[in-house]
Amino acid sequence: MLKLLRWPEGKIPFIIRDDDVSFFTNSKMLQELYELAWSKGFVVTFSIIPNISGSIPPFPGMKGPLASFKYEPCIPPFARGNAKRYKIQDNSELVSFLLEGKRKRICDMTLHGLSHEKTEFLSKEKELIEERLNEALKKFIETFHFQPKVFVFPYDITSNLALQVMRQNGIGVFKTSSLVNRALNKAKLQKLPSFKFSNDIAEFYHNISAFSPILGFQGNIAPFEKAKKEFLMQYAGGDIFCLAHHYWEFFFDWQEHITQKDMLKALNAFLNYVDSFNIWKSGLNEVSDWLAAFNNILVRRISKHKIVLKTKLPIKNLSFSSTGICKAQGLKSETVSSQDGVWTIKDIPANTSFEVSSTK
Repeated sequence: MLKLLRWPEGKIPFIIRDDDVSFFTNSKMLQELYELAWSKGFVVTFSIIPNISGSIPPFPGMKGPLASFKYEPCIPPFARGNAKRYKIQDNSELVSFLLEGKRKRICDMTLHGLSHEKTEFLSKEKELIEERLNEALKKFIETFHFQPKVFVFPYDITSNLALQVMRQNGIGVFKTSSLVNRALNKAKLQKLPSFKFSNDIAEFYHNISAFSPILGFQGNIAPFEKAKKEFLMQYAGGDIFCLAHHYWEFFFDWQEHITQKDMLKALNAFLNYVDSFNIWKSGLNEVSDWLAAFNNILVRRISKHKIVLKTKLPIKNLSFSSTGICKAQGLKSETVSSQDGVWTIKDIPANTSFEVSSTK
């Protein structure tokens, strides 16, 4: 039986998402936090705040060490209460570090609002939302020289109008799954995928797992065990797994070195654990591009052992499972056996028709 695989080489996407990277971020903090992750080839997607405000009030209902904060803890103490806006492009050392990390494929960057204020994408005026999005995109592109494919809403708060604006501008979004979807998945009544499409744009709706020393109140469940359980559920379903947190939490409250050492130990133990699985260590933009290309493949099955495909967008590392030898016709690239029973075509141009068959 010949089968088209959803993911490259059948590897399940594993994403690390670190929010709140801004002008205030020191690259040495990122190097200290992700030393082990990067040594093992993981990619960290940083959600970028292009023009952060220094006077954002804390999110209502903060508990623990954050309960007494008068301003958002992603702002360091020296700038809290300052009405000034701080441009990430003014931190040239950080920008150079992130661009070099992108070149080495250890960093990815996506957009995390404009100033990180809670209400900036809750307006009922479409023109105002578009203005803020355009400003955020302009600053991001000027700084990092590419357009992000995914928008992460600050505090996971948005309106349907803002979602509509993102879709019209060809920007995917990342939001937490709805309560209904999470309940269905938890009860195992229905396994809903963590992504969908709108006009060929991938949108991610995910119940993320968090190693969050300050914000992630784990109760009686050890963070390693909680993350392991969630990972195994996603992995078994062949679905994307996303691990999310904020780098500044590990340095509470903006200390020079990591203070939350137990949580770092748990995070590294988890990364060591998942490293033995068949995972695709990827960034959000990379997965978004892959899904857009995969979603545009037209597939016609001829028999159990033959499939005819047509691509609309270029795609790399398209994979098939087969009990026999897998061959492609109509392509310059040949199929390559990437692992037992999995065959991969490395490079397929846009607007290409081809046939894939396997021996019985």
